[in-house]
Amino acid sequence: MAKTVSDVMKMMTDKAVQFVDLRFTDTRGKEQHVTVPVSALMKASSARGTRSTARRLPDGKASKPRT
Repeated sequence: MAKTVSDVMKMMTDKAVQFVDLRFTDTRGKEQHVTVPVSALMKASSARGTRSTARRLPDGKASKPRT
């Protein structure tokens, strides 16, 4: 299983993934989703670098990823 952004990007390249479906819950609690072409993710990743975007909690600790 991929554990870092770099692992995910490598897996997408290795498996020739073309689209990624992102699912999330909006602020009102309604489920949403958007399908993004991998080329857009690769472009965004290279522009920003492949760093983690983990959210910081008020106590300064990073939030745990969902499994």
